[in-house]
Amino acid sequence: MARVQTLPTEVRLDYLVAAATEAEKIAQMTNDAPELSRLGIPAYNYLNDDVHSVQSTHTTVFPDGCGLGATWDKTLMQQVGLAIGMEARGSHNGYVHEGNRGHNENGRGITLYGPNMNLVRDPRWGRAQEVYSEDPYLSAQLTTQFVSGLQNTDGPYLLTGACCKHYAAYDIESIPEKRYYFDAQVDTRNMWETYLPVVRRSFFCFRSLLRLTAYDGLLCVVWCYGAVPCMCG
Repeated sequence: MARVQTLPTEVRLDYLVAAATEAEKIAQMTNDAPELSRLGIPAYNYLNDDVHSVQSTHTTVFPDGCGLGATWDKTLMQQVGLAIGMEARGSHNGYVHEGNRGHNENGRGITLYGPNMNLVRDPRWGRAQEVYSEDPYLSAQLTTQFVSGLQNTDGPYLLTGACCKHYAAYDIESIPEKRYYFDAQVDTRNMWETYLPVVRRSFFCFRSLLRLTAYDGLLCVVWCYGAVPCMCG
């Protein structure tokens, strides 16, 4: 395929979607996306756990989530996000220049699996150190500023693609049940007032590029209107 970079992004995307087969599209919906040589698409690893730093050498390591949350500083969070975004983009460009696109390597790409926007609801959760607070409002404010810095939408292209994780009501790893099949049953008021404010602000106000659900299968959740399924995640 002749890659014509002068065409608008939307035109190129429309062409790729139309030209790729169903099997090729499905294969791209994984962390370890294979190469589509006939369409000029290189192999790519979407998994880059850059929650508070880029997982690569010679990059800045910022405090973990609880340390960043303790700053209560939205401006600082935007600056931290911007620094991580610039280092992620710079290191990715360097690897590509060397002929290494980071296939099968965590920390070489520009789709960042961060920030962790969940809330600390139980201090025994194994990932409480990743998140900013137990407060929906504070976490929402810090999350959105971090996303704003990571993506840096001032230019014609995104600096990186932020992936806010995990969708909602996620704060369990393996106790009392494994996260892969734990059924988080949350009442309607707690869902809307506690868990969803961070989600809503990061997705709709600051338009994070990606959204990571939890680690289970595709489920329809029944908490909105009694027995009526209203959301899949």
